[in-house]
Amino acid sequence: MPDAPEAFRVRLEHMPSSDEEMMARALYYAAFMTRTIAQELERTIKEIRKNAAALPDERLREAAQKEYDAVQLIAANKEISLCWLQQDAQEQGGTDMPPWLSEFFSRVAAAIENRYPFPAYKDILPEFWFCMTRDTFCWEASDLALQALGFAGARQAFVDKFEQDVVRSTAREHMLEKALTLPIETIREQSLW
Repeated sequence: MPDAPEAFRVRLEHMPSSDEEMMARALYYAAFMTRTIAQELERTIKEIRKNAAALPDERLREAAQKEYDAVQLIAANKEISLCWLQQDAQEQGGTDMPPWLSEFFSRVAAAIENRYPFPAYKDILPEFWFCMTRDTFCWEASDLALQALGFAGARQAFVDKFEQDVVRSTAREHMLEKALTLPIETIREQSLW
């Protein structure tokens, strides 16, 4: 799998023309992202359940078949959304990105935080203190999402699948581009929040 999606680079022409437009685009992106993550989680969990019988031990088969509640799914979604935002920010230059784009990402994070206050991003961020590369960040996000889903000690058996199928999902590709380039009327019509 390639390290980064097809290279969309933010340019000055993508900067929202007003505060209201930036907020509309941030809300669209936040809703689009969390909905897509939820779909990727659901698809991956179904696949894990479908293949549970082939797992080598009973503990893993039980973990693969477990049920999840809304709190667990939201917590896993937030772990992954933080990673997706980080990947987008790094692809756009990290600390060298334009200030307006940094503000956009902050608004996206705030929108997700307002919609789903637990777990708080301020509590999630310290869990990534040692992640110096995209690979370690993605792996840790996968591990933390599995912890949030209650996989406990069985999570190591599923972390690689979660990393490839959810955290590094190709569904993330072009989301930022759409959020910044679709006509504002389309953003307003399609926004879920």
